[in-house]
Amino acid sequence: MGNQVGSPPVPNAPPPPPPSPPIDDASTETSKPQQPTASGGIEVKGKWCYVLRPRKHPKNAKAARAEREKHLTAVAFYGYKIGVKIKATQQVDAFAFASKSGEFLLVQDAATTTALAMGLPTDPDEKWVGFVAPAGTSRKPLPSPPLTICYGFRLVVSPVPHPPQAIVMVATYPVVLFEQHHLKTIVLLSPAEKKLRVTTSAQV
Repeated sequence: MGNQVGSPPVPNAPPPPPPSPPIDDASTETSKPQQPTASGGIEVKGKWCYVLRPRKHPKNAKAARAEREKHLTAVAFYGYKIGVKIKATQQVDAFAFASKSGEFLLVQDAATTTALAMGLPTDPDEKWVGFVAPAGTSRKPLPSPPLTICYGFRLVVSPVPHPPQAIVMVATYPVVLFEQHHLKTIVLLSPAEKKLRVTTSAQV
């Protein structure tokens, strides 16, 4: 989710914000053991982070904060959609982000799921589940260095009979095709570990 955003102009619409700086080095991190669920699944609570990579490195903290604000403004303006790849026999019971008032659940979206299946085909034993944010919701960024964006998240997948299992997540803007541009990150379902951190440097 860098600056690859484009859509036709809309009459009388507010002008789009400046493009976001490019993004790299996504990670997911959990600081407490993952919990089993009654349906044989696993609940993960942690943070999802990524790093902004401006083409010109900011000279000072003020400039870095400006790049951060540029990105957050772009995401607030355009929105986002996310794909989660799981086994064909599994389901995503919950996918939520932290907000100022607690958390909000993302909504499974059939059109996004179809776009994922067409643009990023899977093996027969896997499938994509597409999510969008409900109208009026906003993620609360966690404290982090200016060029690092972190959000608290909760993911519940079931059943998970044989952990560990790597869950691939891709994110992009609603107006962009996943196969054209997305940020990829991984969540590792593994309740045996007390804490986990998985970092990827993969952006299409």
